Amino acid sequence: MSQITTNIRLYGADCNQSALVLAAIQETKVNMNVWLGNYPVSTDNGTAYQRQKGLIQDALQQYGAANVAGITVGNEFILE
Repeated sequence: MSQITTNIRLYGADCNQSALVLAAIQETKVNMNVWLGNYPVSTDNGTAYQRQKGLIQDALQQYGAANVAGITVGNEFILE
């Protein structure tokens, strides 16, 4: 993928996505930045948001923010 683009956007943090992508970038030493994502669920009273926030924090503590371009929160459902 790094041959096509230097940026990738994640839409959520479940399944350890943030840590896995940051680890892959560091291990392969590619020139790539990632936009981490936190996709909250409008009907769960903030549970998904808090869970994903914790996963993102863990990934940042373990791998640092050198390859993080930003963090997006939410998506289309916020427009409802």
